[in-house]
Amino acid sequence: MKTTGFLAVLWAAWLLPQVALPIDYVLSTEQVCPPGSPPQKPERGVPWIHPCFDTTIVRLTDAASESVNGKVSLMYTKFSPENVDGTRALLRGVHATGGYPYSSKWMLYNVDLSDPGCYRFIKQIALHDDENYEPRWSGSEPDVFYYTMNMELHRYRIVDDLPTGETQDIDTLVRDFSSDFPDREKIFLDDEGDCSADNRYWAWFTAKWENGQTEKKEAFSYDVQTDTILGVLGEADLDERHGAANWISMTDSGTRIVIGSDYGTWNSGAYDLDFINGTPLLTWSNHTDTGVDAEGNEVLFGYDVAGDGWGMVNLGTGEKTRILRRPWPEPNDWAGASYGHSAGTLSAAKPGWGVFSAYSGNDCSAADKFDCTLVFLIELKDVGHQEEPSKLPVVWQIAHSYSAGCYAAEPRATTNRAGTRVYFSSKWDYQAGTCTEDDVYDTYIVELPETWHEDLTGPQCADGEVRSCYDGPADTEGVGACRAGTQTCEGESWGACDGQVLPENEVCDDGVDQDCDGADLLPDCTGRDCGDDGCGGSCGSCAPGEDCVDGQCISVCTDDDGVCPDGCTSETDSDCAGTPSDEGCSCGASGVRDAPLGALLILLLGLGRRR
Repeated sequence: MKTTGFLAVLWAAWLLPQVALPIDYVLSTEQVCPPGSPPQKPERGVPWIHPCFDTTIVRLTDAASESVNGKVSLMYTKFSPENVDGTRALLRGVHATGGYPYSSKWMLYNVDLSDPGCYRFIKQIALHDDENYEPRWSGSEPDVFYYTMNMELHRYRIVDDLPTGETQDIDTLVRDFSSDFPDREKIFLDDEGDCSADNRYWAWFTAKWENGQTEKKEAFSYDVQTDTILGVLGEADLDERHGAANWISMTDSGTRIVIGSDYGTWNSGAYDLDFINGTPLLTWSNHTDTGVDAEGNEVLFGYDVAGDGWGMVNLGTGEKTRILRRPWPEPNDWAGASYGHSAGTLSAAKPGWGVFSAYSGNDCSAADKFDCTLVFLIELKDVGHQEEPSKLPVVWQIAHSYSAGCYAAEPRATTNRAGTRVYFSSKWDYQAGTCTEDDVYDTYIVELPETWHEDLTGPQCADGEVRSCYDGPADTEGVGACRAGTQTCEGESWGACDGQVLPENEVCDDGVDQDCDGADLLPDCTGRDCGDDGCGGSCGSCAPGEDCVDGQCISVCTDDDGVCPDGCTSETDSDCAGTPSDEGCSCGASGVRDAPLGALLILLLGLGRRR
């Protein structure tokens, strides 16, 4: 057991009486294994056991042969490159010698451990060009991912493994938001965001090309299941609260939207799905992620570059907790400091943990700089470190990224949904300095022991134990139709939440509050002459020649620009004398203005003179 100091005593007392552990866990906040010169790059597809960390590492890609520019890497840390059943991974390959690092193709790989062809390249995905389409895997269908193009959301089904030009894959438009946001050119997460784990809820920025660059405008949320825009945060509020907003994302649960920023009156912020209620997080956003802490709270966690180490912020209360202080003494001492990158929190299957990775172009030999080029996991738990710095969270060191020199070489470590793998990218040379277009970036997988969460966190519960559970928003439990369920402990882990009733789409005027907002949905035509009554019915129909505009019947007997024709001052001023008159000027059944008789005679005479 490679542990040191406080952790050595703690873990020897708890772990040694247990059954044999699958690996020798390196649990320490000191530099147990200096990066030094990296070992020979692992052979592609062949598992390699790191001699220091005792973890199994596999090089998934052969970027030198699979991409034009020798780079196949993770796009970012906040979403998983692996599909829902753990059989395929989607990575970004740089495919233009002049386009480094942004001209990309999406590359599909086999990561199915049950397949003899595991750890191999399958094909490029035939999207429309080299833009970043922010693909996100489906949470239920292993062959489906979603992506955005301009103002559109698409659903892409992988049907076969044929080359790009022969593929039978199916690309389906889900919705075009152009009519919802006219004068906007793009919807995007700004690379770093994600949708809810079930793909139902999304949040995006809208953008317009201004002053030579893409300018963020509104933020909005969307429900795929009901095809409904749930809320909009206007440009003024987005600007005032979040300044140059950095990214936008849904939490896994789909109950909160998070906007990350280092500026504005809120800095980062968390919102309900309609953007009406929000929580200022007043904290950093760079390289952070959303997840679930050890107590089950949704949090934003990461490396606080403006503070003094790793921490998390409760999305509901805005309360900030320091988890681990940086090991070097001065807050602004960046000599040899690394930059922490957060990743998936394993919240679906392994709650209470965050995975980090680091890169550094400086000297990493000092023992207190344990995180230099390190890939590691930290328990997201308040251990009282703020009051007593000697109390440390569990830190598990799993690999060196051996990637140094510049921001483009960052490892971007992230996890799969099951919490059994960590992905990271690397140059595998650990050379300080700048990156060049000639550098080769490959992507690696750390295969984690199946029991690591139980080994490090301990049993979740005692077999047969029963507790109340509820997976919906906290303010909906016990409201309307929503009810808590029960969970039973099986194999020292909590089972599914049985019997709970979660918010659903409201059924109108049936006496039941299905969405649990405190009221049944009823028809409402107050102050309106026409249009939808909110329950699928109508508040009335307009007469011929009228359109329903904002609930009111408005005459369409005008030109396209809304001005009455022929100089008339109103729709009833048929002789254009400036006073109302209904002589010969009316709207026909088709809604087209019938011309006055006099006007028709003048028109005919005019035509006759031209002959």
